[in-house]
Parts: sequence; structure tokens; C-alpha cells
Amino acid sequence: MKNKRIGYFVIFIIILSIECLIATFLKRGFIRENIGDILVVPCIYTLLRIVFPEKIKFLDIYVLLLAIIIEILQLFNVTTIIANNNRILSIALGGTFDIKDMICYALGYLLIKIFEIKNT
Repeated sequence: MKNKRIGYFVIFIIILSIECLIATFLKRGFIRENIGDILVVPCIYTLLRIVFPEKIKFLDIYVLLLAIIIEILQLFNVTTIIANNNRILSIALGGTFDIKDMICYALGYLLIKIFEIKNT
């Protein structure tokens, strides 16, 4: 169990570092607009797997649904209300609805499925 946590921790740090680099150095373009969104779902998933190293049934789907729900909340500007001028929370929740983001989240979900199948 400890080895699983360490493995997920390493993967989480790598993905989070990539996300931070994208957010810091790229202001627009394909990587900023798509790769960052693709990596969000695996990033959250690996974080949760650090906390819950034993497989939770449908955890990957729950993370995907969370991302989609947050995207839908952006459509109705709910994320702006929730963030309430908190810059970090505002960045984490986003503020602009885009259907392409949901496609990116689904691709991130597929990355999780591929990873989990290969490591089973």
C-alpha cells in the first residue's frame, strides 16, 4: 500500500509541475488550452489515490463528473460566485465555459483508464 502511495505521489507531482509550468509560461495556444485541461483529471485522480491507495470503484468516473460539473457551473457563472475574489480558487475553478474542455476531460479520463489497465 505504501508503494502505491509513493507511485501516485510521484505521478501527481509530475503532472502538477507540468500544469504549473503551462499556467506560468504559456498564455495561449494548443498546449495551454488543451493539454492543461487533459491533465486536470489525472492530476485530481492521482491526488485522491494518494489519500485512498486502495482502488475505489468508479473513482475515475467521479473525478470526470466533478470536472464536468465544474465546467457546467462556469456556464452559469457559479464558479465566479464561489471563488468570491479568491485568485487561487478562481484559477482552479476557471471562469469560462467551453465544450472543448469537456472533451479534454474525457481524454484525461482515458489516460487514467489506460494507465490503470497497464498497471493491473
